[in-house]
Amino acid sequence: VDEDGNGGTLSNGATAPTLTMLVGAQPEPFLAVYDSSVTVQWGRLPDSPPDASSMSAAGYLVEASTAADFSGILRASETAVLSLSTLTVVALGVDATYYFRVGALNAGGIPNYRSLGSTKTAFIEMGVEISTPLVDLSLVALSSEVYVSTSFIVLSVGNVAQTYLLKATTITAGSPWSIAASPGADTMTLQAVFNALQPVGTQFGDEDLLTQSFQSCTASRFAAGQSGVSVAAGASRLLWLKIGMPTLTSTETVQDIQVTVWAGPP
Repeated sequence: VDEDGNGGTLSNGATAPTLTMLVGAQPEPFLAVYDSSVTVQWGRLPDSPPDASSMSAAGYLVEASTAADFSGILRASETAVLSLSTLTVVALGVDATYYFRVGALNAGGIPNYRSLGSTKTAFIEMGVEISTPLVDLSLVALSSEVYVSTSFIVLSVGNVAQTYLLKATTITAGSPWSIAASPGADTMTLQAVFNALQPVGTQFGDEDLLTQSFQSCTASRFAAGQSGVSVAAGASRLLWLKIGMPTLTSTETVQDIQVTVWAGPP
């Protein structure tokens, strides 16, 4: 240092942070791959470096991009917890290829990246199959309640968990009948519950009334011993119906009622 306080070439008056070591590689960097998120893993650096700060890190940064050079759509996840060796990147596109890298951050927040390769997010398939397409109840008296003794096996044929939505409509052409909250003139009620066995009457409640618009299953709606919430791929549920017949009818035409089960996200 000269008399004016200027540092020479060996002065330590200013220092620049060095890059950390690379994180360790794992044989399989992708722990979990879903439709819109991916969890990756790496070999973490020591919490307390044995001899130099460059052998540890101030945190980790995981980046995902639709381009191999990371110039495309970018998503990231970051942590300052050095004991972690996994992070999940969310808000990814469905059925899309992403390239991943993990960077160990130095004290200045500058990453030293290791490539993790690429993977493709899952493609979502949702749907149901119903075992019994038609039940013929023959003649049913007005103002009566009918417990349909035939169950409908509802099978989840998607590749992800799904929650069901239900509705009911009259499909007889020109029918004056409609689905309502209580029986009346040309109005009927239809209730539905999922249960492993035929339910008793008290297991049908007002929350189980079908309408002509879709309603989503919940822990209490359309649920007895089973529910239509977050049904796993390949799982089945038994659907049971209770009918409240109209008190009066203006037609003698046979009435066809359609119950629709729709598969939605969990």
